[in-house]
Amino acid sequence: SVSFNRNDRFLAANSLDEIAVWDLQSGERLHTIKARRGISHVAWSPADDRLAAASKQQGITIWDGLTGKKQRNWPNGSACLAWDPQGHRLAFGGQDQRIHVLDTETGDQLSSEIRHVAEITALAWGSDGMHLASAGRDTTVRIWDGIKCDEVARLRGHVGAVTSLDWNPLGTHFVTAAQDQTVKIWDASRTEEQISLQGFADRVKSTSWGPQSNFIVASSGSWSRLWSIDRGTQESEWQGQIAVLHPVDDRIAIATQSEIQIRDRSTGELVKKLDGHTKGVTAMHWDSKGKRLASASWDGTARIWDAETGNEVACTRLSHLD
Repeated sequence: SVSFNRNDRFLAANSLDEIAVWDLQSGERLHTIKARRGISHVAWSPADDRLAAASKQQGITIWDGLTGKKQRNWPNGSACLAWDPQGHRLAFGGQDQRIHVLDTETGDQLSSEIRHVAEITALAWGSDGMHLASAGRDTTVRIWDGIKCDEVARLRGHVGAVTSLDWNPLGTHFVTAAQDQTVKIWDASRTEEQISLQGFADRVKSTSWGPQSNFIVASSGSWSRLWSIDRGTQESEWQGQIAVLHPVDDRIAIATQSEIQIRDRSTGELVKKLDGHTKGVTAMHWDSKGKRLASASWDGTARIWDAETGNEVACTRLSHLD
């Protein structure tokens, strides 16, 4: 995975056993954090420069993202994690079926009693930090009170393990994807399914919201599809194993094997081609203003691109790239 920090100055890219941190101002690799094989998820704190990683072997570890110094570790093996919007709490979960919520300042565990009946696969906080959504292999999606950790709603509709979950930028809806080859949009206030997107030939690997929350792109197999949330209809389809919508305007980045294309979402017109990777792209992430795009690939590299010129800004090699 690849992700920018809160002010877009630093970028973290991880493989299964290391995390590389770049200083994007200098273009230099700042440091590399070595870990035992098994890193599944890395995320910057939204409040500062702490970096958290989930591992089924090592549990949850928080580092100072700028120095690489380890700050805290919780040994519970985990597959996913999520910071609250203020960076005060960290939720994580995995095979023990429990959702653990921690105070990241004191290290105190605020809750470990909320749970699914199968492995936790995805976690995400709402934009106000008042609610936490979780998904699991038990096919359910659950909403929890972010303060009391009480269950608010249990949402059913998928018939396969739910593999991803993501709130929209407005915090009004969230999207889930599952192994049943469907994507569902849920109304958070009514805690009910609003739209079910079907017709995928394979499991959906990734989803991405547009800036006004009125479009979503879902990638499955070697195709990515764009849907209008307002109309509930498919608008476009492109060949590409992963796609991410621009955070500000109508552009979309689509990876077709090793090539990345930036297109106009509305017209489909090709805007830029980003050439450099030699094997399939596995992850992409825009910075908050959409000026730079980060990508990772099976070729063992992570790269940063200038979205306006299409030029490669930096490249680093990672071992065992996930």
